[in-house]
Amino acid sequence: MISGNKLTVVSYQFVSEGLAFFFFLFLVGRWSWISLQVPLLSFITVVILSLLFFLGASKLSSSFLPFIIVAVLLAGIGVVMGVPLVFSLILSGFLVWRYLLHEQEPDRENERFMLLFTTIIAFVCMLFFAQPEIIIVLALQYGVIILGYFFSHYIEVSKSDRKKGKKKIVMLILGFAAGASGLAALFQPLRLIITSSWQAVSMVFLKGIQGFFFILEHTGFEVSEIEPLAELNQEQEGSEILRDSDEPPSSGDAEPSEQLAEAAQAGTVVLLIVGIILILYIMYRLRNKKRSDRVDRQKLTYKSYALQYSDEDHESVWRFNRSPADGPVRKKFLQFENYAQKCGYGRKYNESLQNWFERIGITAENLHLYQKVRYGNEQLSNDETSLFYDEIRKWKKQLAGKENKE
Repeated sequence: MISGNKLTVVSYQFVSEGLAFFFFLFLVGRWSWISLQVPLLSFITVVILSLLFFLGASKLSSSFLPFIIVAVLLAGIGVVMGVPLVFSLILSGFLVWRYLLHEQEPDRENERFMLLFTTIIAFVCMLFFAQPEIIIVLALQYGVIILGYFFSHYIEVSKSDRKKGKKKIVMLILGFAAGASGLAALFQPLRLIITSSWQAVSMVFLKGIQGFFFILEHTGFEVSEIEPLAELNQEQEGSEILRDSDEPPSSGDAEPSEQLAEAAQAGTVVLLIVGIILILYIMYRLRNKKRSDRVDRQKLTYKSYALQYSDEDHESVWRFNRSPADGPVRKKFLQFENYAQKCGYGRKYNESLQNWFERIGITAENLHLYQKVRYGNEQLSNDETSLFYDEIRKWKKQLAGKENKE
């Protein structure tokens, strides 16, 4: 397995997170009292400029001051390009936050999560809005992640291997272009199917509410007393919940039962979105749990293990559990230990790092950087952290080469 180029990985993952954030601003602008719109071209321009500015700021200084200046600058550029002020401030703060996370851990390995999240949220947006920005951002998201992922690995391999992969890259680009064109052509028919299905569900739900009120009337309840519900929903639509953003609101003259049904439908939509977010969060947590090293779950205690013998060696009856991993550098190294374990070159209990590397035949030039973090209270600089991450990538390449030879 070949690790991707650091700069390319940070770039496409950062841009993909910005594209996913577009849907948040899109829904907030249309479903809240703000009633603001985000120009797509201006939004993409701000995201790309932010990446360039952040890369330059990280080279100039290791403090937060350049990032604060860049955040203010991005907010100003967004306002000039037509992005509402409140959205410009939110966007600049979000971009600073995400880039600082990538500074700590360049490869967050969130490609599958971002694709799944963007696809689901785009589906929800298509239920209610016939805007071309939805399908454009969805297609861009797939293009940025897929092409960025392959390109980051392509530039890491040797020139001889690059020649073999050129045809695959060309076919990938052509396939993406064809897929994006087909998706754009199917946008209106697909939305028609989705909205028609939702209308049918809404009609069944409305009939159920009307039947409920009919039963209440025959049991002695005065349904006409539920009048405040109509006043609370006067700005809602009539019988059509699915609408384009340019359509004017209804006059609110519907019956109380219909108004109650619309309120219940709106609540169902909110619960649907909350449920989707909850499912995505659970998937994200499960994914991180699988990636975490076994050392993360160990505590500073003594435990007794049965004496077991293998063909090569045996484990000690007693062993001292390692301390939990704190900080991005230690977590990155423990991820490498997991990778080595999967490749069949795992570290034995209580085996020193030097002995482990000598046994599996890995050349380590900057292992002292990890020792500074592991045994002391020292913090690595940005350059040292980047150097150590590059070293881990070299170790993975060496293990991958050994695995391929076998």
